Amino acid sequence: MSAKRKPQKEFTNEEKLFILDEVARKTCSQEEICAKYGTSRQTIANWKRKQAELEKAVKGEGKGKKKKILANDPLIRVKRAIQKFYDLNQQLPKDLQIPITGM
Repeated sequence: MSAKRKPQKEFTNEEKLFILDEVARKTCSQEEICAKYGTSRQTIANWKRKQAELEKAVKGEGKGKKKKILANDPLIRVKRAIQKFYDLNQQLPKDLQIPITGM
């Protein structure tokens, strides 16, 4: 009987860059970082190779497959709705605008 594989954790591009930054800061060993986030050294090496592409995708400059990965953000619809609300609110006369903080 074969052993079942663990389900592969999916990381957002932001999470990948955060983990790469942690690796670069060398606050702890790469093995500890792998254990902390449930990933492998090979996966981190792959992210390092693609770091420039990840950074472009996070900035919205990505295209094709990389842009689709960014679009898989589970909160993207909420973020877009908030942005739309904010933009519409800004178009209103000042006395009718709803005060918004944190933007």
